[in-house]
Amino acid sequence: MIEEFLKWWLSQLADLVPAPLRPAARGSANALIGELPEDWDQASHASSIDLLFIQRRNGRELRLGRFTTGSVAVTRLRAAARQRGQPAEVRLRVPARLLLERQVVLPLATEREMNNVLRYEMDRLTPFKAEQVFWAATIERRDPARSRLILRLSTIPKAALAGPIAALNAAGLAITAIEVAPGATTGQPTRVIGLLDRPAGASAARLAPGLAAGACGVLALVAVGLPFYLQSRRAVALNHQMVLLAPRVEQAERLRQGLTAAATTGNIIAAARAEIGDPLAVLAAVTGALPNNSFLTELTLNHGKLEIAGQSAAAAALLAALSAYPILTNVAFSAPVVRNAGGQADLFSIQSDVAPE
Repeated sequence: MIEEFLKWWLSQLADLVPAPLRPAARGSANALIGELPEDWDQASHASSIDLLFIQRRNGRELRLGRFTTGSVAVTRLRAAARQRGQPAEVRLRVPARLLLERQVVLPLATEREMNNVLRYEMDRLTPFKAEQVFWAATIERRDPARSRLILRLSTIPKAALAGPIAALNAAGLAITAIEVAPGATTGQPTRVIGLLDRPAGASAARLAPGLAAGACGVLALVAVGLPFYLQSRRAVALNHQMVLLAPRVEQAERLRQGLTAAATTGNIIAAARAEIGDPLAVLAAVTGALPNNSFLTELTLNHGKLEIAGQSAAAAALLAALSAYPILTNVAFSAPVVRNAGGQADLFSIQSDVAPE
């Protein structure tokens, strides 16, 4: 009875909160959006960038036009938005092709702390550290039978967006979030991948009247609802004491089972990595060793043995380049090197042992 009363009380409080203070959906929050063109070159380091500016309010988007970040038009756009009382939040929307995604499987017991686990394991799951990417994790499904949590990890390297973020900051538009444009073919909605710190005091003055009204509403509800709450609490006190221990025992048992499952899963993962090495580290080593004039046609990693094949302008130099990585040992050609039909590249096959962790 107490829980039902509290839920009703909180719902009444939520109705009295001013609209500007109510939490909006992450992908539909009111904001001024700067959208990168689909053909934008992430290697560009220009000080000014052409963006399509969009005003989103109440779930509807209005295209304001395409402007250069260093132009006077952007300065006027920001000033006009402030005069109309538009939201202080500014977002950068990027093409979906910049998004890197992979499936991640974690123990089910880590669901509450999955973000901390992913942040700690980011350099193992991706070629980047957590502080080098904008990222978000979405639960795809839960597998209680196997005590597994299946996630979709979405990342965007921060280096790829350094230019647009710096250009917008220089124009006085401090970015507070990164959005991924909705997929035209996949039907994916707009998604928020990374959140940035909101500038201090950016919206305090605008929200002050709403905060005052919300505070008055809370005080009024407390004055009306508190007597009913105290009466309900006295009525169920005896029954509450009788059943108090049962949920605690059940919670302790679930926690014990979760810890056992997490330890077992961790041991299996550690044993596999110790036997065959880290596949992502091997891929990073091969990618870093190959020069621009080389490419692979085959790559096989099986029980600690790496085999690659491809073409290169100078295949002999690949042995030294691959051997420079400690994870690759006993690097050698597994077949004679021959020139291709055009005589412009060497066809090579190389094998190597992968050092366990």
